Amino acid sequence: MTGKELFTYLTQDAGLDDATAQAIMKAAENEKVSKKATSLIQKEQYDDLERRAAQLELDHNGTKEKPGSKAYREWYDKNYAAVVKLQQDVARYQERFGSLDDPDPNAGKGKGAAAGTNYTHEDIQKIVKETIGSSYAPIWDQLLTGTATIVQ
Repeated sequence: MTGKELFTYLTQDAGLDDATAQAIMKAAENEKVSKKATSLIQKEQYDDLERRAAQLELDHNGTKEKPGSKAYREWYDKNYAAVVKLQQDVARYQERFGSLDDPDPNAGKGKGAAAGTNYTHEDIQKIVKETIGSSYAPIWDQLLTGTATIVQ
């Protein structure tokens, strides 16, 4: 914007009488006034550029209360591998056991019962009877036979 454009903008629709507007426009034609107006416009534009640059720098560097994009970038570079590993571990967990919100109660039953399985009294008696019959009964039989031999 030039000095003359500035004065035109200021006098347009300002409610000035014709004599005042013409006097202002005549002043705008003066070289010194025009240069001062132009330098004022340039100063305003320069200040706007500096303000925008300062805001960008603040956004980049951040403050103690609010980190900037630089801090986020450093965090990302430092932790990206850990985040990917965590996502893979979560996916593997969900594949095995279902979602955390709705876990599969039958997951992991390939080896023994899953945690939280409820056995009835009859189930426990059956398991104990099978364990004694297959594991301990042959040994007890040998012990009783051996004890009978010692007693004779």
